Amino acid sequence: MDEVKSQPTKYVYLQKCYVHIEKVAKGNEFIDLLIKYSVSSKLFMIYKIYKGQVSVMRQVFFSFEYNKDVWRASQIRKMNVVSKSSTFSDNDWETVKSKSEASIKKWINEQMAMRSCIVVLIVKTTSTRKWVKYEIEKAYELKKGIVGIYIHGLKNENGDQTEKGSNPFYNVFTNNGERLSKYVTCYDPPYKSSKFVYDDISNNIDDLIENAIENKPPQ
Repeated sequence: MDEVKSQPTKYVYLQKCYVHIEKVAKGNEFIDLLIKYSVSSKLFMIYKIYKGQVSVMRQVFFSFEYNKDVWRASQIRKMNVVSKSSTFSDNDWETVKSKSEASIKKWINEQMAMRSCIVVLIVKTTSTRKWVKYEIEKAYELKKGIVGIYIHGLKNENGDQTEKGSNPFYNVFTNNGERLSKYVTCYDPPYKSSKFVYDDISNNIDDLIENAIENKPPQ
């Protein structure tokens, strides 16, 4: 297994781990081997994929404050945990944001309709942004999975971290008048180092997305 761990592609490593475990595991021994190898929740995801319980990669709508956080958000994209067709095109957004409000809404609506979940990437001022709030409201209206991830611990292009922001779901309401924050997870990595924050998000984002899809806020 040490030789497998040296492979540069983490997903390939996990696939090989699964093949190895599948060959030797019987019944509950599968779980024992997961614990033994400690290869994170991604191995559980591969197991689910193998059993046909989930698709290989989800199509996700990423919501974030473009001007300030595109560098941090791009680090999430490079984790390769969601479909490459997920909404995360710098060029698209650069083009769209220069158009009218109606055009922006139309683009968001069309993109959101094709996704299974919205992932809101949260830093200092995310909760104050008009289009982030609109995207959350649209995701709720379309009954998509909704989850937030705090990314203030990731460094930007200048090597700087930023401050933690407010919960962006607090001022969005369900059809029953309850705050969306009551039902939506905002995951906050328990680390200060940017590298550890990155690794922690990478290890948990699959489960966060699946949980959001399986546990949608009430309409």
